[in-house]
Amino acid sequence: MFYNKLKVLDISNFNINKLRESLEMFTFCSSLENLNISNLNLSHVYKLSGMFIGCSKLKELNVTNFITNNIEYLLFGIPEHLKKSIIKKYKS
Repeated sequence: MFYNKLKVLDISNFNINKLRESLEMFTFCSSLENLNISNLNLSHVYKLSGMFIGCSKLKELNVTNFITNNIEYLLFGIPEHLKKSIIKKYKS
């Protein structure tokens, strides 16, 4: 969905209320270092898959207030070096 030359991306104010499936949104954004998806309302999404596969340079991923209450299938593909910090933010 997004061009792989981006280094910084802030979609915290995107209106995606009609989105039902999100597949590979940031997959292979290999230059992406900082991504802000805070306050992203995915409450109507039921399938979220492969969002961050291949995002090997990602250093900062803001998931504060990330709303995912109706998701039945979830596969982020978070890079190993970010998993602990993301899971901690996502659960709080």
